[in-house]
Amino acid sequence: MKHIFTVMILFVVLSLGGTGCTQKEPRQNSNDAALQYMEQKYGEKFEYVAPWGDSMTGNHELLVSCESLTGKDILVKISNYKSENRVFQDNYLAVKYCEETVGFLSQCANEVFGDSKIDYNVAKHALSPELPADASFEEYFADEGALYQPVLL
Repeated sequence: MKHIFTVMILFVVLSLGGTGCTQKEPRQNSNDAALQYMEQKYGEKFEYVAPWGDSMTGNHELLVSCESLTGKDILVKISNYKSENRVFQDNYLAVKYCEETVGFLSQCANEVFGDSKIDYNVAKHALSPELPADASFEEYFADEGALYQPVLL
């Protein structure tokens, strides 16, 4: 009986003692990681607004906001959000340059069609991860991730 009790105590000690060494550090919440990424990239505080899309594809998307673009939702996408090789993308520059985009598209449409009106909404689509935070309008507009779906009225 004493032998069984000793073996059980040893088993419990090894089981409890070994778990502390093998546990991974808890992974940062994806939403918190996205907010941290945006703050580091653009140098201002961002707040969570709402979820976006679904995560069944291995991507996690959410909408955030900031003071410099008050009232505008900004998309943040985390590709491979469950792995250690996460890739962050956003559409901050598309939101920032919305007025310039409308102006440019209106100018082009007016040259072709005369007097025209453009109805344009920023697509909830992430830009290329290589696009720098301080990209100019021209750099943003040339980005392969930028989507333009204007409607002539």
